[in-house]
Amino acid sequence: MLKVSWPSFRRTLIYATVFIVSSSVLFLFVYWKAAADEIERIEALLELQGSALSVYQSDQARLQPGDRAFNETFRLSASGLFESNGAYLRGDLRDIPPDLPIDGRSHLIESIGQEGGGAGRIQVIMVANRLTNGRMLVIARNATQVVNLEETVKKALVLGVLPLSLLSIVTGAIFSQYMNRRLKTAQQCLNDIKGGRLHRRLPVSAAKDELDQLAKAVNDMLSELEYAVYELKNVGNNIAHDLRTPLSRVRAHLEHAQRCEEIPPDAQELIERAITGLDQTLAITTAMLRLVQLEAGRNSNQFCEIDLQEILQEVAELYEPLAENKNIRITLSASRTASVIGDRDLLIEAIANVIDNSVKFTPNGGEIQLNLVASAQGPVIQIHDSGPGIPREHRNDVFKRFYRCSQSRDVPGTGLGLTLVAAILKLHRFHVEICDGAPGCALEIRCFS
Repeated sequence: MLKVSWPSFRRTLIYATVFIVSSSVLFLFVYWKAAADEIERIEALLELQGSALSVYQSDQARLQPGDRAFNETFRLSASGLFESNGAYLRGDLRDIPPDLPIDGRSHLIESIGQEGGGAGRIQVIMVANRLTNGRMLVIARNATQVVNLEETVKKALVLGVLPLSLLSIVTGAIFSQYMNRRLKTAQQCLNDIKGGRLHRRLPVSAAKDELDQLAKAVNDMLSELEYAVYELKNVGNNIAHDLRTPLSRVRAHLEHAQRCEEIPPDAQELIERAITGLDQTLAITTAMLRLVQLEAGRNSNQFCEIDLQEILQEVAELYEPLAENKNIRITLSASRTASVIGDRDLLIEAIANVIDNSVKFTPNGGEIQLNLVASAQGPVIQIHDSGPGIPREHRNDVFKRFYRCSQSRDVPGTGLGLTLVAAILKLHRFHVEICDGAPGCALEIRCFS
């Protein structure tokens, strides 16, 4: 079934209207030009006939105006001979039209006559000449050729323009739907690429038109971009991977040295600090490798239906012991169960990272609220803590790699926690936003694309 959207139909309607108007104007121009030429030809012929017949009548010809033979001989529709004062003398034309000049020139006169089987106004071309004896000769010819031409134009308009207009509308609708389908496919492909699937390419049809040329250019650009991103990821991945082994060995040696009783207490403390620094470095390399894995794009075909309420409950229970150490209360409110399609482990990791940050920055005796609410578009997870919050100017930057605002530099961390959260939610096509906690930090995860 042919489905045409309103923008496509409107575009088709505009094209069809332009076609109808231009065709009508063309037909009217052809009619006007043909009618004008025909009238001009008849007028010129009548003028010549009028001059010739004036001389002929002066010479007392055998044929008289108004006689059938006279009119048929000279292809006239009417003729009449009048006295110099306009009184009727002879012929089937009884009166001289009051608006007809006696000048030997052709004039288009509208008069009442028989047309189409009934009375009506008809157009007649007349010529009035004054003879040498003072009498007046008037000859006339119906402009039937012009009327016939008008009827021909009307029929051509009905039989030609209107069917062609309908055909143009249907053709335009089909073509618009075809273009819309191609653009929709290209838009879907671009959305996939924007979501991290750099291997996708715009479809190229066999038409080899301008859209195909544009798609090929974009595909070439995407190939270059994918290669550059792949190389960049490989560099970071290789560095992080290669660092893990020597760092782990150094840590093992430090732990072995720490167990030696001969080492003085001051050196033991220095070794402990070195191990803590190495742990932080290992955590960063682990997070970097995790980011590379996420940005490489876990196959969304492995997604399944998961219950957000269960995930929140599990993460809350996981962090309750850590929160109790700071006398922080974690509360969970879920009005109803909400299911989404996603990766359960990744979503647990993302929410756990957010709550881990909340526990770090919430002061002793504070509170962390987890809410699962429903919106018109889908479920929304709200995480609100009573910590210092994040200034508005830093809210977009905290999702960047290694970004830490001034108030968080004294708190242990890698600067990659929220980056991992953003990468996981991007993989799910979910959206995260930091809002005003008034006081504290309020973070919303909209679980819909």
